[in-house]
Amino acid sequence: MTEPDLFYAFKKAYLPELKVAVDSYSPFDAICHTAKVVVEFKCRRMHYHNLILEWPKYEALLNRAANRGYTPVYICSTPLGVWAWNLTHLDLKW
Repeated sequence: MTEPDLFYAFKKAYLPELKVAVDSYSPFDAICHTAKVVVEFKCRRMHYHNLILEWPKYEALLNRAANRGYTPVYICSTPLGVWAWNLTHLDLKW
């Protein structure tokens, strides 16, 4: 699976109004103004027990979402499945 595949599958299943981020340097891959979410997609070829984002990406995603009043969401696929996190509900230690 590729990130565009994951984007279109998520869009079809959950958020038809989801749009690709306009800025290629954005800390998120997609945005949905109706649901007020910013989404980062990641596809991994192997399954790891730790599937979370690296710190700079995590921090930028949280900040951009907070500035808009949106929820930051991280979606990761591996050969074992697809996982999604609402990053506002995680208490991560770095």
